[in-house]
Amino acid sequence: MATTITVTTPITTAEFATMDTNTASNEVILTAAKVTLTAAQTKSRLTVSVIKTSEIADVNTSLVKTNTAAVPSTLDIPTYQADLLYLASLKQRQAVMLQQYNEITTLVEVAQHNLMIKTNAILTNARVVAATDKGVADAMAVLDEKYFTHTPASAGIVHAIAEAGVIALSGINALKAFANTEKTMLSILNVGGSAANTVRLNGFTSVVLPATWVNVVVTNLSTTDAGSFEVFMK
Repeated sequence: MATTITVTTPITTAEFATMDTNTASNEVILTAAKVTLTAAQTKSRLTVSVIKTSEIADVNTSLVKTNTAAVPSTLDIPTYQADLLYLASLKQRQAVMLQQYNEITTLVEVAQHNLMIKTNAILTNARVVAATDKGVADAMAVLDEKYFTHTPASAGIVHAIAEAGVIALSGINALKAFANTEKTMLSILNVGGSAANTVRLNGFTSVVLPATWVNVVVTNLSTTDAGSFEVFMK
């Protein structure tokens, strides 16, 4: 039986306001730097794995810094070094934001869990009261019709995705869950959307995407394991 999870130090209204201010500041910066990719750019974008990241670092050390003759004349070395620093700065902030995302996701899940326990208690009591209270009975009839009368679920379409593979899908039903059915992590991006809004989906988990995400690009972030996912189409 589910029990309430105690939150010893809930976020205060003032703290929420501080978070909103910081988020707004980040959004101003990210919006100014936003890169809107075309469908072709998204599809052709190189997937840089952990191994490839190491390769970039080794090339910089072994060639760019010490054997400059290897560098094409069309490539500016200071710009290359600046690109490395820029990427490192982006990754540092990405790691912090991802950690914060994971932390607040846990808080959301706990809050939903606790509220669902209370909601279930209300529903259980309402079914008893409905026997003698017409108002409650009428309300429960509406709720039953909306939430507790189910039609058989239609099957989704399962797609296999190779190691570091990329699949573009058009016409998905974003109102139904997008499920990662293997252990690999998947990246989901709305075609034409901001890379900052990319959804990362851990293995054996699911997510309901924004309703406007009809055309998406799915990337397998693992370079060693194939994956698969289930998606519903319109």
